[in-house]
Amino acid sequence: MATTIGTATEKGKAQAEEQAQQPKGERKPQRQRRDDKFKIFSGTANEALADEICNFLGMPRAQAHLTRF
Repeated sequence: MATTIGTATEKGKAQAEEQAQQPKGERKPQRQRRDDKFKIFSGTANEALADEICNFLGMPRAQAHLTRF
């Protein structure tokens, strides 16, 4: 099992080094998320921040009905 963890760690390091060597202009563009099960809620937290995150991810903020107790 330690071998598997070591291999995964080495693979992660290799990927990070590869990305660091690539100029920023050559990195793959990020895709918009198309997962209907993935939702973002902000509750009573910072709604402006939640909206910015949703805009960055290209998805709407999920609606919720909040009550206080």
